[in-house]
Amino acid sequence: MRIKHRFTTSYCQDTGKLHKTLACNYEECVDCSDHSCPNVSRSQECPPNCKKRCKNQLSRIRMNTIPFVIAETRDKGKSLFAKTHISKETRLLYYAGEIISKAESLERLTKYEAEGVEHNYLFECGQFVCDPTKYGNAGKYANNSCDPNLETEQWKIHGTHKDYRAIFFTAVRDIPKGDELTIKYDFECDPSIERKCLCGETICTGSLNKLPLEPNKRSNKRSSSGASEKKKAKRL
Repeated sequence: MRIKHRFTTSYCQDTGKLHKTLACNYEECVDCSDHSCPNVSRSQECPPNCKKRCKNQLSRIRMNTIPFVIAETRDKGKSLFAKTHISKETRLLYYAGEIISKAESLERLTKYEAEGVEHNYLFECGQFVCDPTKYGNAGKYANNSCDPNLETEQWKIHGTHKDYRAIFFTAVRDIPKGDELTIKYDFECDPSIERKCLCGETICTGSLNKLPLEPNKRSNKRSSSGASEKKKAKRL
């Protein structure tokens, strides 16, 4: 999977404010794939100079096998579906796009609305916003569900601004082959503008504006259509 990711001028990368991560040298840690790695336990990626077997490099490496496909749905546009069985706690996607300031994100929302852009996919990432409208990857096609099988997590990345957080999609349970991959949109929105939820789950609220009684782990997207809306990823 090709990741189209870029940091814009409004991201303002100040070398004095970059996050630095130490390489994992714990003997108990084999490949940095679980919490035996101190970086994984702190929700931060290992640096490029970590051990050769390091698997905690999702924002930088190309996945050998993509565990999902993009396909059209009957009533929700494009969506993601499991191409193979996906085990619980698998980190399977890095949400990519243009990293911009929150101020620029508001300008873009206004611009997209004026241009009649039906959907955009702005997603808060720490103190910045990821906009995959023109540059991005498959992450923007993850649809909403009131009982999602993915959660969004914020991770620190070596060499990026200390206030930036990469967004990863992680399985909250085992996902059978063929199942749709979903997250819970957690919009900041105008409550007067109702948005219908089409997830079809038994606990579905019928609206993107409402959360189920016992909400699962949620996310952080923005949408146009008359309101400034943004999804919020789980902060670890």
